[in-house]
Amino acid sequence: QGIASFKMASFSERQWSSKPCRKHNENQLPVLAVLLPLVVADYAGVGMMRTVLPFLSKRHSSSAALIGGLESAYGAGQVCGSLILGRLSDVHGRRIVLLMSLTGSAVGYYMAGIAPSA
Repeated sequence: QGIASFKMASFSERQWSSKPCRKHNENQLPVLAVLLPLVVADYAGVGMMRTVLPFLSKRHSSSAALIGGLESAYGAGQVCGSLILGRLSDVHGRRIVLLMSLTGSAVGYYMAGIAPSA
């Protein structure tokens, strides 16, 4: 009982402490100035793809079930990707995983942009 109460007390002290966990780096502002537009562009690309998808499916005589399947596959990919990327960021660091993820998105958007439209 003594050990359990010690663990609970130390957890509650850390949880409600007003002390910062670590010092803030003064160089974070330039990094955020670069990352914020990249993340906004990434979300804009996803939004544009989802907006165009019904028109493309109508043009190619696809069914509503196919659109639903594509949206579901995209959501499942996000869940699986977040689990994998979360673990990778724990091992290798957030910055490198975020940069690799954004690079992969940029390559995917580039490939979608140069794809021939029929």
